[in-house]
Amino acid sequence: MKTIQVEISAACGTNGLPPQLLAQVGPAFDWHADEHNAFNLVAMTTAPPTYVGFSLADTWAHMRYFAAIDPGNNHLSLRREWNELDPHQKTILADDWGVGFPLLYLMEQLDLVHLAPTGYWIKSIEEALGVKIPLKKSKHGPPKLPDFVAFDTSGRYHAIECKGTQTSRRSLMSAITRGFAQVDNLRQGGALPGNVHAYFDSWLVAGLFVPSARSSTRPLLHIADPDFSELSRVIDEFGGINVLRRAIFVTSLCQQLSCVGLRRLASAVFTGRTLPGDDELLRIEGEMTREARIGGFFREGEKLVTTRETQVFDPPRRGAKGQMHDVKASFSAPAPLVESLTDAIGLNGQVNRQVLDARLDELLNSIPGAEPSLQRRQTRLRTPWAATQQDDLHQLTSPFGIEISSGTSMV
Repeated sequence: MKTIQVEISAACGTNGLPPQLLAQVGPAFDWHADEHNAFNLVAMTTAPPTYVGFSLADTWAHMRYFAAIDPGNNHLSLRREWNELDPHQKTILADDWGVGFPLLYLMEQLDLVHLAPTGYWIKSIEEALGVKIPLKKSKHGPPKLPDFVAFDTSGRYHAIECKGTQTSRRSLMSAITRGFAQVDNLRQGGALPGNVHAYFDSWLVAGLFVPSARSSTRPLLHIADPDFSELSRVIDEFGGINVLRRAIFVTSLCQQLSCVGLRRLASAVFTGRTLPGDDELLRIEGEMTREARIGGFFREGEKLVTTRETQVFDPPRRGAKGQMHDVKASFSAPAPLVESLTDAIGLNGQVNRQVLDARLDELLNSIPGAEPSLQRRQTRLRTPWAATQQDDLHQLTSPFGIEISSGTSMV
């Protein structure tokens, strides 16, 4: 666990802050973050839901970043060797950590069920409706669309923009300011379509500052209230809240399947189409599909499991000698889930959309928050995401039962 200071700001308004965060407005307080599961979440929420012929290593979030954390500090910080790396790599790390840690905190606080990157859930709607969604540009460039949209266990929705920096807290505040345009607070006075706005509990920008090992400044997670008017327009014009709900659900499912290594299945479910050769890869052979077998999966009870392992070097510091560490990760998916989705793909490799839609509807209706709600509820279920630790392994389990476990140990 690593300590991060959390600051919930009301400086730009509070209309987009849900009650859980509104109650935390005020002085910064400490949050003990599981850095392993933050990296697990980065892997799950950044994996592409469709197969493009190449991908980053499934374990990149674990293998790349474990060695970057300074082991000598109780708070989250970067080891001093990181200062010597190429600036481009530093930027990528800041962006990734600016996704993983804020989303982990918000998942715990807001009881999130499913979340999806905006670019992917928009693509999911385009695939489902057979349309191209035109995005309006803001005055200063890109559309005012958040990085992620999520729904919680009570059927309420959340728009989240993520930021990350290693430069300074002041730099973080500047990045957060660039993340939204607080002009007349467009969520007031009916400026947004009421049938869209009413389902949203929060409109947030969350940013993370990570200091270097020698810095006297502590890490900070800052959360504030932005404007996402373009988001509401897209939802309102292209099917409403129920289409958004399904798009988030399908995108989240396919990202997770892709993340654990079942990329061809993820792509077929996401697009409703297959590519030449999928008839063989997605055919069940004994206990699993050929894609899973080639990917190194094995059957363990009702799970399909695969593992990855590498090593990182911890350089000498503070009188301690250098050491080698094993970095281990395992990925699993429920075998019944994989089989039920594979059943929608015929022997000829074609997707039976009617069967696939029925499978997806069953899954969607079985989870908390499946029915969009117009009312904030006083009580609600806790998030179905589960974060556990056993020995050196930290495990993150999604509502689908898809799991990533990761950890380090000395060689």
